[in-house]
Formats: sequence, structure tokens, C-alpha cells
Amino acid sequence: MHRLLDELQSRGLLSDCTDLAGLDDRLRQGPLRVYVGFDPTAPSLHVGSLMPLFVARLVRAHGHVPVLLVGGATGMIGDPTGRSDERNFLTEPELDANRAGLREQMCRLVGTDDPVGVEVVDNRSWLGPIGLLEFLRDVGCHFRVGDMLARDSVRSRLDAESGLSFTELSYQLLQAFDFWWLHENAVVEAQMGGSDQWGNITAGVEFMRKRSGARGFGLVWPLLTKADGSKFGKSQSGNVWLDADRTRPFDFWQFWFNTDDDDVETMLLQFSPRSVVAIEQLMVEHRTDPGARSAQRALAEDVTSWVHGAQAAAEVERAAALLFSPEPLSEADARAVASQAGSIDRHRDDLLGVPVIELAVDAGLCSSLGDARRVAAGGGIRLGRRVVSVDDRIEPRDLDPGGATRLARGRRSVALIRAL
Repeated sequence: MHRLLDELQSRGLLSDCTDLAGLDDRLRQGPLRVYVGFDPTAPSLHVGSLMPLFVARLVRAHGHVPVLLVGGATGMIGDPTGRSDERNFLTEPELDANRAGLREQMCRLVGTDDPVGVEVVDNRSWLGPIGLLEFLRDVGCHFRVGDMLARDSVRSRLDAESGLSFTELSYQLLQAFDFWWLHENAVVEAQMGGSDQWGNITAGVEFMRKRSGARGFGLVWPLLTKADGSKFGKSQSGNVWLDADRTRPFDFWQFWFNTDDDDVETMLLQFSPRSVVAIEQLMVEHRTDPGARSAQRALAEDVTSWVHGAQAAAEVERAAALLFSPEPLSEADARAVASQAGSIDRHRDDLLGVPVIELAVDAGLCSSLGDARRVAAGGGIRLGRRVVSVDDRIEPRDLDPGGATRLARGRRSVALIRAL
């Protein structure tokens, strides 16, 4: 098997392929141009978008050419795959802003600053000029309604209360046309995506064969879920964005560092540039002493360095070490933590005597006073080194010499409180 397919399989990133043997042969013949698409539904990608970017990096590392498609046209419609209702339509100014943001991120994360090896395209440039009658005549005639309705992503929506609009049903025609157009005009021969895209991808392969007699390949990776079955990519506060203005690098680092032991090997294989062999060795070390969280630390360092840069990753890791350390914080250390993780800052006279459960809510550790009372009653809130009760208030003894203290909910959620 070609080394790209072998690595994808070793990392758990090969779920299905329309013609695995044929793709293997084609990869051995020379550079292959492969595309993966992104809908510009926001001005930033989130961690759920990292897997296609990671696969694009692997494609490039093995001597092939990733083509990254921003769906400036299809983003106006929305893919019904994985949704229970119709996506809100975006205005053209919103789409323009979103496309610009995504293009910058993709260029940086896959490496298009190097003029060789990656391309970014926008399907609005070729779908926009096409008239309705022309599209129905040249594209729609190659699709059978029965086949379209049989696809899992469509059938699940037909059974849902919200139903499926004709606009959403047409999405697979547009994506299939993208594949054909990229083959004819940019020599793209393969499309990759998550397994939920299998129906759309195979529709494109079939459309290429019917319209031009062209041979295309489709490959999908499995959708990533956590060991407990929950959806990957969400934190308590919602999406984990790649834009530092939407999700702080500190929170981004923490998202990866908080990965459960049952998930960390999969996350390393599918998001870390370390070799499969190096990850296996790291997991041996991790299983010897899981409490050290060496695998989680490596994962957080690797992904944060990729998305935000090595310097930002180092600064965040230092701030995390200080914040979660039991040692008193100096004033300088407290400033360093606050710059990365944020802090609750109050004048000393306004801070002393405040109920700790109120601070827990203000710091975002608890969703409400009722939630804070329940957690405190169970011994789950700690101020500095002491476990607090429901009625405890902050006292002078709680402050470190530098005028700061740590407020924690459990072991993984900690906030910095500073008396100014």
C-alpha cells in the first residue's frame, strides 16, 4: 500500500474508499491533486475542522497536492448532513468576511506561504456564473431522485419533523459539480472528507463518470467521537475556535490537555505531527504513570504549537503550570497567568468578605449560584488550599503574598483571583 494510505490507516483515518486498489496505483504514478471542502459558516474554523487540515498536511508531506475549497457558493445553502434543521442563510457581506477569515487560517495551518504544494479555491467563482436552466440541463439530468432520497443524510432529514427543503436537497448536486469542475479545470482526481460526506462524495465520483467518463476517487475518514460517545469539538462554553480572539490560546491548550485517558491516543494519532512509532512510545510512558498526563501534555503542546505557534504554546504551558501549582504565586507570576488565562480583578477592600460561591459564578466555574451551592456542598470548590463551604467568604489568609489566589472547581477548572 502507498505510504500515504498506509499512514492514514495507521492513524485511524481511513474509513472507506471508492476504489482503494485504484487509488493506491494512482498514488504510485506521481503527484495526485486531492481536494477537501470547508463551508464558510463563520469567520473562523474550529477544532472540528482540524482533521481535514491534518489530512491535507499528510497529503502534502507524502508528495501530493491538497486543494482546499472554501464553499463561497455552497455555504449560501448549507449541507443537510448531520443537521436536524435548515441552516440559516448568510448575507453576502457575512460570507465575504467568513471566506477571508477561513482562507487566512487554511493558508497558515497547511502552509500555503510556500508557493508549491497547496492551493485554495472558492466554488463561488465557477458556480456563481451558472444559470439555473443551464445547471438543470447539464447537471440535474444525471441524477435520479430515488438515489438522492436514499442517501442517509437526506433520509434522516425526511423523517425529521423539520423535513428537508429543495434547497438543501440540491446540495449534493452542487458538491458533485465541484468535483467535476475541479477535475476538468484543476486536474483534481480525488476528494476526501468525513464519513458523513460519503454520499456526497460518491455522487461526485458517479457524476464525473457519467458526464465526462472521468475517473475520480473518494476517500473518507471516520467521524471523531469521544470514548463516551459524545461529540468531539465542544467545550463547556461551546465551540473551540482556531481564532485566538474567539478562543484564547490558554483555553485552547486546556481543551486538549483535559482529554480523557481513553481518548488521548486517538487524538495524538489524528492531530499530532509525531510519528506513529513516537506516539506508541509516548503511550507506553503514559500508561506507566497516567497521573503525570504526559500524553495529554504532548497533545496540548503539539496542537497549540500548530495552531497558535510554538512561542504561544510555551507561554500558555508556563501559565498553566503556575495556575495549577499548589505553590504561592508571586505578583509577577500572577501577572503572567492573568495575561494568558485571564483573572477576576478587584480592589482588596472589595474582594475581602465576598462569598466564595459568588466568585465561582463570576469566574465562570459555576453556571449559577444554585450550581455553586450544590458543588460547594459536595466539597467541590477550593480556594487556595482549603475546601470551602457554602457560606465561606474570602479572607486575608486566602491571598498569596503577591495578592492573588486560585479558585478551583474540581481538578481541571481553575480561575485566578487578584486583589489589586
